[in-house]
Amino acid sequence: MLLLNYIDVARAKFSFLDAHQRDTMIKKYSYFFFISLISVLFLSLSFSSEALRGKHSADKRYVDHEDGTITDSRTDLMWTKEDSYADLGKCLDWNASWNYARGLSKGGYTNWRMPTVRELETIYEKSKINKDYFGDTTHSDPIFASGGAYSYWSSETAGSCCARYVYFTNGEVKEGFRDTCRYKGVRAVRHLTNGNNINDEILSEKN
Repeated sequence: MLLLNYIDVARAKFSFLDAHQRDTMIKKYSYFFFISLISVLFLSLSFSSEALRGKHSADKRYVDHEDGTITDSRTDLMWTKEDSYADLGKCLDWNASWNYARGLSKGGYTNWRMPTVRELETIYEKSKINKDYFGDTTHSDPIFASGGAYSYWSSETAGSCCARYVYFTNGEVKEGFRDTCRYKGVRAVRHLTNGNNINDEILSEKN
């Protein structure tokens, strides 16, 4: 249908030519249009294939790419499988968490960052069980590595002293001093696509 519409437009555009010249030009431009369309479809399918390759969570929502990264198919966010606590074996304050996330190259990507509160809330799932560094229960999909922090810093600051973080024991959002860690860490995130917009309806859902 799209190609037929394109041909109609082309006919109108080259109406000043005689029939033979017009048909030649339409064939030429239709060929280039078709090749461009195939290229776009190929890139889209390649991207989808890459995003879905790997081990899936029990509910098929998450994909473990087995390179230290996990994709959430609901939000098109990619997360690190290990948080900073599981990776380093220690807590990090907000400033150290910022530097840690920015310095990562997990999966070959270098655009990792700290998540927002709403992004963190999308992976807090009360019905799911994971274990923190102390062996206590946290609520995220077990596809994420165990042995991590029980609360995560967000990128959001609060005044000149503090920043917001999310407890993964109960989903509460708190504020804490940026220069203290108290068993906190960061789970770095990146956008799977070039865009920075995520469906607000998905981000606002409570698990």
